[in-house]
Amino acid sequence: MSSELTAFPPERRIVGSSQVLRALRRGVRLRVFLARDADPSIVDPIAELALGRGLRLEWVGSKEELGRMFGISRAAAAAALIEG
Repeated sequence: MSSELTAFPPERRIVGSSQVLRALRRGVRLRVFLARDADPSIVDPIAELALGRGLRLEWVGSKEELGRMFGISRAAAAAALIEG
């Protein structure tokens, strides 16, 4: 799946819980990815908002794995693809 995600142009990828939450609040249609090992106080509000809007939500094994999937060298609790 990693190569599938990095094939998306950078402007369609959002990495970081604050950025994902901000995009959700603005009403951007997203495919949301959350790390299973992330702090629930960080990912639960994102999951609730995404599911409440009927968006696709996918859980990834770890923050490190999620970062790699999105082509960055750091861990990420949340990331998303802007659906078009």
